[in-house]
Amino acid sequence: MAKFCGNCGSQQPDNARVCGNCGAPFAAPVQNPGARPAPRPVANNNVDPAKKDNLMKYGKLAAMVLAAIVVIGLLIGILSGGGSPKSVAKKFVNALESGKEKKVMALLTDVYSKDAKEEYAELAVEMFEYMFDDCKIKSIKVDDVEKMDKDDFKDYKDEAKDAWKEMKEEYDKDDFEDEGLNRKYNVNKMKGMATVTLEVTYKDEDGDKDEMEITVELIKEGASWKVMDFN
Repeated sequence: MAKFCGNCGSQQPDNARVCGNCGAPFAAPVQNPGARPAPRPVANNNVDPAKKDNLMKYGKLAAMVLAAIVVIGLLIGILSGGGSPKSVAKKFVNALESGKEKKVMALLTDVYSKDAKEEYAELAVEMFEYMFDDCKIKSIKVDDVEKMDKDDFKDYKDEAKDAWKEMKEEYDKDDFEDEGLNRKYNVNKMKGMATVTLEVTYKDEDGDKDEMEITVELIKEGASWKVMDFN
């Protein structure tokens, strides 16, 4: 199994701790107290690699920035209250299926700048259309939610706040725009992070039923869950 680097978009082995192409660190292993069942076989996702690499430039932007801030990679977490990340993840996939970019933009994290949200939404809709070309989605079910201990998230947030402050001191407005980041983003709004795995059942052009797994990465900003990325 392989994964993609959030910094350069190159494909790397699943067990890699750093990217062999650019040296960026990958996500730290999730501290999940329960044994997670083995994933079920899903449909083959033959997404155009070039298109997926292009999406990665924005799709992993929020995760990449927050990971760089604390030098420990993307952390997963869910804190109580403020709505359900499951419902937001499903809503996001429905927005992608509808092809309406404004709906996709409305669900994206405020870590992105306005221009970055627009480009991400355009690329995400295009990628989703490619993934389910000539297919009809029948159902979207939540398969799994990964979470992190509250104390670990508190430590992560404290480090992120200090590092984001340093970035604002070193980078000007244009630097943030060039990176697709919202300089006015308030790290204090961060209340939790989550990864939701969805099982999408669909019928292909021949009428055969199949399944595909889609993961949606979210961050809780204030009382709302927002999307960072999907794959």
